[in-house]
Amino acid sequence: MGENETLVDMDERLQQQEKNNKYNVMLFFTLFRKIMTVCDGKEIDVEKINLWQDFHKDLPIEILNSLKIEGSTRARSQLKNTIRAELLNVLFEKCQQNRGDSYDLCFFAAVNCNKKVLKENICCCSRDTLNTPRYSDTILTFTLKHGNISEADFFDCVDLLLEAGIDINKPDFNGDTAVEHVAFLYKRNNCQEEIKRQLEQLIDKLKQKGILWELLKEETRQLMDMPTESEQHEYSDYDTINQLFCWIGKMKIEEFLKFENIRQFVDSDNGESTLLQFACKKSGKMHAVVKFLLEKGANPNKITEIYTMKPLEIAVRKKKHERSFEEILKNKKLQITEEMFSHFAKWYPAHVKRKHFEMFLESDKLEAKFICQKTGNTPLHYAVRFTHKKAIQKLLKQPENVLDVINEAGKDVLDTIRVDDLKAHFDACLALDNYNDFGSEKYKMQLRFKSLVSSSSDEIKIISKIAKNKNLRELLTHPLLHTFLVLKWSKVTFYHRLLVILQLFLFITLSPSFYVLCEIPSTTFWTCVFLVVVNFVIKIPFIVAPYFCGKRQRPTLYEIIEILLMLTLIGAFFQIACRAFAFVEMSVLFLLTVGYHPKIAKWSAMLKKVFQSFIYLMLFFSVILVAFAVAFLLLFKDKGFFENFWTSLFVTYIMTTGELNMNENFVFSTAGHYLIFFFFAIFVALVMVNFWIGIAVSDISSIEKNAEINAFKNVITFLEFVEKLFRSRRLARFLPLPNPLLFFFDDKNKYNVNFYVNAKEQFKNPENSKKQSGDCEGLPENVGSECLDKIKRFFSEQTDSSNDKFVNRLEQQEKMLLEIQSSINSLKEHIFQKENKKNRKEY
Repeated sequence: MGENETLVDMDERLQQQEKNNKYNVMLFFTLFRKIMTVCDGKEIDVEKINLWQDFHKDLPIEILNSLKIEGSTRARSQLKNTIRAELLNVLFEKCQQNRGDSYDLCFFAAVNCNKKVLKENICCCSRDTLNTPRYSDTILTFTLKHGNISEADFFDCVDLLLEAGIDINKPDFNGDTAVEHVAFLYKRNNCQEEIKRQLEQLIDKLKQKGILWELLKEETRQLMDMPTESEQHEYSDYDTINQLFCWIGKMKIEEFLKFENIRQFVDSDNGESTLLQFACKKSGKMHAVVKFLLEKGANPNKITEIYTMKPLEIAVRKKKHERSFEEILKNKKLQITEEMFSHFAKWYPAHVKRKHFEMFLESDKLEAKFICQKTGNTPLHYAVRFTHKKAIQKLLKQPENVLDVINEAGKDVLDTIRVDDLKAHFDACLALDNYNDFGSEKYKMQLRFKSLVSSSSDEIKIISKIAKNKNLRELLTHPLLHTFLVLKWSKVTFYHRLLVILQLFLFITLSPSFYVLCEIPSTTFWTCVFLVVVNFVIKIPFIVAPYFCGKRQRPTLYEIIEILLMLTLIGAFFQIACRAFAFVEMSVLFLLTVGYHPKIAKWSAMLKKVFQSFIYLMLFFSVILVAFAVAFLLLFKDKGFFENFWTSLFVTYIMTTGELNMNENFVFSTAGHYLIFFFFAIFVALVMVNFWIGIAVSDISSIEKNAEINAFKNVITFLEFVEKLFRSRRLARFLPLPNPLLFFFDDKNKYNVNFYVNAKEQFKNPENSKKQSGDCEGLPENVGSECLDKIKRFFSEQTDSSNDKFVNRLEQQEKMLLEIQSSINSLKEHIFQKENKKNRKEY
C-alpha cells in the first residue's frame, strides 16, 4: 500500500474488509500516519480533517475538532500527544473487537503500555514475526516513538519486547534504529531523574544485546559511550541488511554505492519491503541506488507478503521518481502481469502521468492480450486513445490479435483507431525479401495474415468490421487485404457456384410449373407443392442458421427478398398475381446471387444502391404525389381513371414516368383544369423525375469511383454468410464439402503465407516441390493480375521510400559536416584575430 493512496481508495478497501468480517490494521494505520503529519504541519488542513471524520466514524471526533480550532489554549505538541494517544487507543480497541492476530495485539498493546495483553500474546509470536515491520516501523521503534514514557508499564513492555528477541538494530523508514530513539528520549527527559535512571538501564540492556554502532549518529555514539573495537560484537548478515536499509533511510547514497558485497544481499528484505521496494518508496534521489541494485542483479519483480506492490508500481505512484521508474521499466528481468496493467489503468491519470503510461504501453514486457478488470480495455485500446503510434505498432505486432476485443463500453479498437495507424501495420505485414532481386523467380514475400483473423478464429470478422467502418473501408484496397479476400474467395468459390446452379435449377423448374398451374391442375399442383417444400427445406436453414451462430444485425436485402419469395409461392396457389410477383422475385434473387462474385459485385452494388435511394425518394415525395392525386380526383372526377382515390393515386404515380395520356384521362373545361395539369407536368413530370434521375446517376458515379471497395463489401457479405454456416470447426472437419476456411488445418496457428511474386505457381517454392514453412496447401496457383499489380506497386513504393530516407540521411549528414566545417573555420578565424591582436600589443 503506497503513501499516496487517497482516502476514497482506503475507504473502499475498508468497506470491503468489513463486508468480509475482517479488519486491515494497515489501512487504519495509514490514516494514523496522515493525521500525525497534519499535526506536525505549520497549518491545519481543516478540509482533510472533515473528510476523515466523514469516512471514518471510529475516529475521536472531539480531539480532531480541537485540532481544527486555530487559537487552541494548549500547545501544539501537547495537543498532538493527546490526539496520538486517542488514535492509538482506537486502533487497539478496533484490533481487539475484530479479533486481530497476536502480532497486531502485541503491536498496539506495547504502544498503549498494556502489559497484560502484551504478555498474553507475545509468547504466540515467533522472533521473525516480531521483527516484521509494520509500515516501516518495528514494534520496538513504534513503541519508543509513540508510547507514553510516563506510563508505569512503559519500560516493562519494552523489557518484554527485548526478552522476546526484538532486533534493536533494525531501522525504521527514516533509518533510525531503536537505539537512536532511546537516545532521543534520554536527551528529552533530563529533568526527570526516575525516567532518566530507567533509560540508563535500558541503554545498558541495549549494549548487552549488541548495538550496530555504524548505524548511529556521532552524537548518539557519544551519548551511548561507544566501546572499543575489541568490545564490539562481530557483524552478521542480518546486521549487514539492517545497515543497507539504514543507509537508504538516511539517504546515505555514497556509502550504499561503495558497498562491495551487494550481490549477496541484493534481494534482501526487512520483513516488510525489499531493498528495491524501500529505495523506490524513499525518495526520487534514490535513482542511483535503484540503478545500482538492478545492475547488481536485483529482481524487479520481488515483493513481500506484507508489501505486495511491485517496485515499478511504487515508483510510478511517487512524485519525482521518473528516473527510477525508467530504470525498472527497461530492466530485462521485469515481468508485467495483467494485474499490474489493471493497476496502471486504474491509477491513470490520478497517480500515473500520461508520459509514464505511454512508456508503460511501449514496454516489450506488456502483452497485448491483457484486459483491464474494470474497463475491459486492452493495452491497444489505451494506445489508440492516446494516439501513441509507437505503442500501437508494437502491440499490433504481437502474436495475439486484439483488434476485435470489445470493452465494457461495447467498443473495440477498430471503432477508434486511425486509418494511417492501421495502414502502417498492414504495410509491415507484407515482409519483403532482402536476399533476392525483385525480378528473380526466387523473390519471396511473406504475407502475414494474423492481424486479419479474429481471436475467436473468425476469418472474415475483422475485415467485415473494416468494411462497415466509414473511416477504414478504404483499406480494403490494401494489397494485404486484397490478397486475403482473393484467397478467401478461392475457398468459397465452390459454394457460390453450387448456390447459383441450385438456384437456377430450382427457378427454371418452378417457372413453367407455376405458369401452367391453372391449365393442368391435377399434375402440376402436386409438382408445385413438392418444389415449394424443397425450396423451404433448402433456404430456411441458410437464412435462420446465422442467427443462431452469433449476434446478427438487421436482415440483408437478399434475406428479405428470399422471405418474400417464400410467402409469394404460397400465395401463388390462390392468386394469379402472386405467381406474377414470383417470377420477378426469382429473377432479382438470381441476379443478387450471381452478383456476389468479385467480377460482378460492382454492378450488384450499383443496383442495390440505386434501388435504396429510389425507395427513400419515393417515400419523401409521396406527400406531393398524394396531393396531386386528390386534386385530380376533385377536378376530373368520373373522367377516365379518376373514379376514386386509389385509382387516382395509381394513375398519378404512373404519370410521373411521363405517361400523361391527356386525351384519355383529362377533359379540360375550366382554367383550373389547365393550371393544375400544368403544375403537375412542370414540377413532377419534369423537375422531380429529373431530380430522381440525377440522384441515381450520382449514386452510380460514387459507386463507380469506389468500385473496388463496394465490390469487396458485397463479396465480404457472402464470405461472412458461408463462414457462419461452418462456424463449428470440429463439425466442418467431417463434412464431405470443401473447407471454406484458409487456416483450418493449421494447428500451430501460423498465419504467414509465402508468396513468390515471379514464379509460375506463386504459393509454392520454385526451387523444389517440397512444402516449406509458410507454404500453404489448397491455395490457387496465382492471385490474379490486379492483385499482383498492387503487390508490385507496393514494393516500388517501399523501395522509393527507403531510398528517400537514405538520401535524406545523407543530406542531413552532409549538412552537419558543412556546419562543423563552418564552425571550425570561424574558430580558426577567431583564434587568428586573437593572436594577431596579442602580437600588436606586444609590438
